[in-house]
Amino acid sequence: MDYYKMTVNDILNHFDTNIKKGVSPEKRKAYTDKYGFNVLPEEKSPGFIIRFLSQFRDFMIVILLISAFISGYISYMQKENDFTEPIIILAIVIINALFGSLQELKAEKSIKALKSCQARQCQVMINGSRMMLDTRLLIPGDIIFVAPGDIIPGDARLISAAGLNIDESCLTGESKNIIKDENRVYKQDTPLFERRNMIYSSTLVTSGFGCAIVTATGKDTEVGHIASMLRREAAPPSPLFLRVKKLSKVLGSCCLGICFIVFILGLFNHTGPLEMFVTSLSLAVAAIPEGLPAATTIMLSIGVTRLAKERAILKNLSGVETLGKITVICSDKTGTITKNNMTVVGFETDCKYHEADREAYKNESYKTLLSNALLCSSAEDNNGNATEKAIYAAYHSAFGNWACNADRKYEIPFNSNRKTMVTLYQNKNTINIYVKGAFDKIISRTSLSLDDRHSLEQIHNSVCGQGLRVIAVASRSVDTPEFTELIGYGPDMIKSVPAGVIYEKLVNSLDYNGFISITDPPREEVYDAIKIAKNAGIKTTMITGDHLVTAKAIGKMVGIPAEKCITGNDLSNMSIDVLREKIKDCSIFARVTPEDKLKLIKAYQENGERVVMTGDGINDAPALKAADIGAAMGKSGTDVARESSDLILTDDNYNTIINAIKGGRGIFENIKKSLHFLLSCNSGEIFTVLLPLLFSLATPLAATQLLAINLITDSLPAIALGMETCGAEVMNSSWIKNNEKTFSPLKIFTIVFEGMLIASLSLIGYLCYGSTGCFTVLGLTEIFHSFNLRDEKSIFKRKTINPYILGSGILCTSLLLGAIYIKGMRKAFSLTLLSPAALATLFAISSVIIIVKEIEKKLFA
Repeated sequence: MDYYKMTVNDILNHFDTNIKKGVSPEKRKAYTDKYGFNVLPEEKSPGFIIRFLSQFRDFMIVILLISAFISGYISYMQKENDFTEPIIILAIVIINALFGSLQELKAEKSIKALKSCQARQCQVMINGSRMMLDTRLLIPGDIIFVAPGDIIPGDARLISAAGLNIDESCLTGESKNIIKDENRVYKQDTPLFERRNMIYSSTLVTSGFGCAIVTATGKDTEVGHIASMLRREAAPPSPLFLRVKKLSKVLGSCCLGICFIVFILGLFNHTGPLEMFVTSLSLAVAAIPEGLPAATTIMLSIGVTRLAKERAILKNLSGVETLGKITVICSDKTGTITKNNMTVVGFETDCKYHEADREAYKNESYKTLLSNALLCSSAEDNNGNATEKAIYAAYHSAFGNWACNADRKYEIPFNSNRKTMVTLYQNKNTINIYVKGAFDKIISRTSLSLDDRHSLEQIHNSVCGQGLRVIAVASRSVDTPEFTELIGYGPDMIKSVPAGVIYEKLVNSLDYNGFISITDPPREEVYDAIKIAKNAGIKTTMITGDHLVTAKAIGKMVGIPAEKCITGNDLSNMSIDVLREKIKDCSIFARVTPEDKLKLIKAYQENGERVVMTGDGINDAPALKAADIGAAMGKSGTDVARESSDLILTDDNYNTIINAIKGGRGIFENIKKSLHFLLSCNSGEIFTVLLPLLFSLATPLAATQLLAINLITDSLPAIALGMETCGAEVMNSSWIKNNEKTFSPLKIFTIVFEGMLIASLSLIGYLCYGSTGCFTVLGLTEIFHSFNLRDEKSIFKRKTINPYILGSGILCTSLLLGAIYIKGMRKAFSLTLLSPAALATLFAISSVIIIVKEIEKKLFA
């Protein structure tokens, strides 16, 4: 239907809804069934069968299948009728494919769970109360409320609007903001960009407030009709993923070369060409780390899901490595370093400061000051930001319920440049103007004398020095003729006037009412968190729009150096080269605008730093995108800020940033452990087969035995290492320097040495008990080695237990022993039964890898 040509009452009747109560519970269920969820269509992910079949596209797997077929064919032609080897190869390939498919599904499930954590919310009237609702649950007929920074959750017809400006460029291509007017009703076929009475899904509220009735959701919205044009590109792969993929290819090429050498050496040792071909190929499949990139993705997704549970939602896997290498945190003050739990503690009127105690309840000027502040707020029924709620609570405590009986004609929302909010009310032939905001911005627009301003500034600075926020209030009244003369329009046409014109023409010669002081104490945990960050080589800077004196006082409370500070005015006048030097010794930036944040990021990055920047407003979006990690506030942040960020802090807490960095470092450490494990074990398998051939000895392991070892002992321990909890050691100042490269030359030497050790122990097992001894020791040493790699410290000093490592160790050992002691499996893998004494001996040989690693840890700790 064309709702732009209908009145509000007609639409309310059409959806059988109510402005004051919203959609009834019965209708809500019926409408959800009828219209579905408020989501755009998505491409269907491949099912399990498709994923399973896709596992067989790997070149090495195809070759292995061909070799199994050739082996079976030759056995048939020679009338041996022994198809054990090809059947086992096929079985192992199928099991590997099943395991790979399940891991892919697990990774996708983790990523989907992560996306569900990022779901946007909107303010909706439900059963007579404004409530936050997941936008996916929005239905036609819902009454929604929108504010600056919101992304409109569905197509809707406006009921009321106050200075509402919408950026509709994603639909129309026009960059100019559209001023909305709920009173318009249009004719048929009015173009979309001319419909001032409608707001559309995915467009952005740049200023003002509005109330609207939803008319379309999901695929039925205007943006839903062109959803295919707006599909997002896949997130870029992480730098770590790309490095691992490159490493995997290099190692794969090396392994193929070695396997070719193994094949040639086997022929020289008079081993049958087919047997040697299958053995070489099996070694290639077992040793080539083709699963490294997939394993990396799985571990990244698991780690990021863990972060989300810690109230830090990292939107892309590619951010994990960057997060771990952060060196500077640029944090907002309010709500991040402080509690955002504001309380009015004092006020100034008539150049005198008073405590907001019971004596103040008798002060009529206090009542007027609070009332004028509330007339310039969104705090009706205690709905507003934390500052406005504090003022509302102060009025309620002192004077009872506050109610606005006047008709608000216009509103200029607070922004970071003006640092004030303005409202206009009409009372017959008088226009009353109310202004609240930053003390210095308001006092400069009053009619006060210079002496009065100087006296007030002294009081103001004294209050700010206690770490209190100050909100100044002023007002002005003009009659209708004067208003029309100043603006060029009458009051009825005011919605057509740009906010800038209103501000410049009317917010002058104000009557100063006074200021309100508000306490917003620091979070208790911030002091220790900043200390942890410093020890981890991370500098914390506080960036705030508040007054310099207030910022310095809060900085001292939480342990941020306050000796050297820079204000927004100073910053804007500095060249980037001067700023780069200044920021080395400065940690507090006051009266800062979003544009200043962008300049700070550039300066830090040019100094070689990696920066986290926090933000919550519309204008913070460029800075959030420019930072190495943009961190948006989950509670107080706008939709735009969250969309532009890499990280969402669901509790708006500085401490969560530190926990996220620690988590990022932990994920990176775990991935390195897993890669270390896989590479050392794979090299051990190569050396086990290669070394005997170099001395013209028989191959110690058959193709099926190699594949079985690869299946049993590789994947599960590697992923279990990826589930390790990180210790305090990752928050060490040397961590970043030590992790600039995935593996240092020393670490590569260690991996090769461990591979040689695994091979040596396996060959000792071979000398003692033949192929079964080699098979057992190779499997057990790899299982034991996964416990070695949990930590750089002794495994006997580790205080925490990783149940995943323990579980994988028990399961893998059980499977290994099952291959030896279950008759059918023993025959299939050409193994022999081991006596208890023999098994104990092989366990003792395998445990040498723990002893050697413990000695190494002791010597090089």
